[in-house]
Amino acid sequence: MRSLSSLLLASLLALAGCASQNTPPPAAEPAPPPEAAKPAEPVKTPTARKAESELARGISAYENGDYKSAGQTLQQALDLGLPNRIDQARAYKHLAFIACASRQVDSCKANFRKGLAAYPKLSLTKAESGHPIWGPAFLEVKAESTRKKAK
Repeated sequence: MRSLSSLLLASLLALAGCASQNTPPPAAEPAPPPEAAKPAEPVKTPTARKAESELARGISAYENGDYKSAGQTLQQALDLGLPNRIDQARAYKHLAFIACASRQVDSCKANFRKGLAAYPKLSLTKAESGHPIWGPAFLEVKAESTRKKAK
């Protein structure tokens, strides 16, 4: 009987993976693959954060009809060095709107040119493009830009 219980115990231990020291340990689960390398977000300097803050303040002032303050604040954002080209284009676009509204069409076009230089895909919304002064000014500058690229 003793041999039967020893045999039963040995069988149970074998099934449980503990039968002998000659049995290789269970294979370890493979380590999960390392996460795909994500591009590191650029570290924003205090000056870049200040520029972005000034952009937001400038656009807010513009939307509230305070064009003088908006113009100064947007220019300050650009002078501080907005790191994002799309943000640069937005600042120039709003400066163009302010210039056009003041009937300074040459300045308006110059700001649209700078905006397109910063971000060539700059466009106006349907409402913006319908403005009687800056709509045609933007279309003229955009056409100039397209002609220059074609050469």
